[in-house]
Amino acid sequence: MAHSTHFTLFRKLLIQARDANLAASGQTPRAVDTDRRAFLRNSALGGTALVASGSLAGCIGAKSERVAIIGGGLAGLSAAYHLGRAGLKVNVYEARRRVGGRIHTVHNAAGDGLYTDLGAELVNSDHDDMLALAETFGIGLTNRKVPSELDAVAYYYGGRKRSEAEMAAALQPLAAQLMQDAELLDEDWDTYAPIFDHLSLAQYLDQHQNKLPADPNVRDLIEGAVRVEYGVEPMDSSALQLLYLLPVVDGDHLEVLSTSDEMYAINGGSEAVVESLRSVLQGQLHTQRALTRIRKTESGYRLSFSKGRDVEADYVILALPFTALRQVEMALELPETLQRFIHEVDLGRNEKLIAGVNQRVWLGEAGFQLEAWSDQSVSLLWDASQRQPELAQGALTFFAGASEVDAISSGTAVEQGQALLSEYTPLIPGLAHVSNGKFLRSAWHTTPYIGGGYTNFKPGQYTELAEELLYIEADDPEEAQHFALDNLVFAGEHTSDEYYGFMNGAAQSGRLAAHYILQAMLQES
Repeated sequence: MAHSTHFTLFRKLLIQARDANLAASGQTPRAVDTDRRAFLRNSALGGTALVASGSLAGCIGAKSERVAIIGGGLAGLSAAYHLGRAGLKVNVYEARRRVGGRIHTVHNAAGDGLYTDLGAELVNSDHDDMLALAETFGIGLTNRKVPSELDAVAYYYGGRKRSEAEMAAALQPLAAQLMQDAELLDEDWDTYAPIFDHLSLAQYLDQHQNKLPADPNVRDLIEGAVRVEYGVEPMDSSALQLLYLLPVVDGDHLEVLSTSDEMYAINGGSEAVVESLRSVLQGQLHTQRALTRIRKTESGYRLSFSKGRDVEADYVILALPFTALRQVEMALELPETLQRFIHEVDLGRNEKLIAGVNQRVWLGEAGFQLEAWSDQSVSLLWDASQRQPELAQGALTFFAGASEVDAISSGTAVEQGQALLSEYTPLIPGLAHVSNGKFLRSAWHTTPYIGGGYTNFKPGQYTELAEELLYIEADDPEEAQHFALDNLVFAGEHTSDEYYGFMNGAAQSGRLAAHYILQAMLQES
């Protein structure tokens, strides 16, 4: 699943508050120099040339069948695709009946002709791997940020619609504190990152309670953003995740507060990318083959599955969530840090409840063009039918995180959906009355071999476990980092330093895993 727009809009409010602080003091936003290794990420497709080249033709030979990919989600499919571009036809083993992982598009369930994404949905304008796949396969994208007379975003707090300017003004003191702490990270990452990482976000807010106004809606906004973005309560999220996700790099400069834009949605649904990859990997995808054991052998690895014969491989890409990898017997030596990462870093709980409607009543003065966030039982909702403006019917996605998931998981989807429409009707007049009676909801946190939404780092986990493992892509090879142990290579959104939690993290890590194996083959030839 992709990160939510909710957190992006929270960052946007912080930027406005930051700019107001600077304007009041006669300053302008500045770029801050940084030499932090993980910020050097401006070559997003740097490894593609080797993958696409024909220079490997003389060395691959029979090695095609000696590469095994475990996991048929986007990361595994991406790895197989990029290896295929170099002439390697490899096998992908997937535990479930379908490939695609946490990408799943459903047709006609919310209304005739409507398609909706129960999983990952949004693509940023800097998500180069996803944009490249869409372009390669001729998949169209909808620009979500088209100009409109409507408010793009609505903020419903305290029983009324509040303006973006009002919310930004309330955040000004906290924005100043965040900017100050982000600059500390920029000046001395090694000293300050562990300090902020070991603080929970709840503790960080408690420490700076004096920066929050008496209006409780501001803290509601922040804590709702954390629940939706990471799928955990504020005490279970590292404060570093807030600070760390604010910066973006342009060359060797850092804008301390920035934003990810969730510019695009994929026409036909996100599963269009999966279907395109599947079409070029025919005969290579093996479903209902759950890995049960991996053993190191003298020549490579021996893989055992829930059914079917064992497989011998020289190279293995483990492209499955670590929540699933925990169920596999690992008969090989792993560094302690990696073992802890596998067993301790979890996926957050994020789920969608999608409601079909006969009329898009939110496209009015009291509503919004894109999405709304609020202090209701589910913090975020958005227009799930924006890609299909030609249809009269529409759909709303209610996106729940952490404890909010409990509110939409009990009873039936119809019962919970009707309750949510009724809850929001005082804010969006007529909403409950336009229901077409069709509701659907996700259940990723109870889905076998998945077990959640996307990666969250609890206090202390990023600097203790993840920082020295995750993929880092950089122009300077000395700044780059691979997530691999000899010929055992890892992939998945949870392995990407820059894009964990996004589809792009899965696609990028699959490409980088393929590139790592191709380089290893070249060195051995």
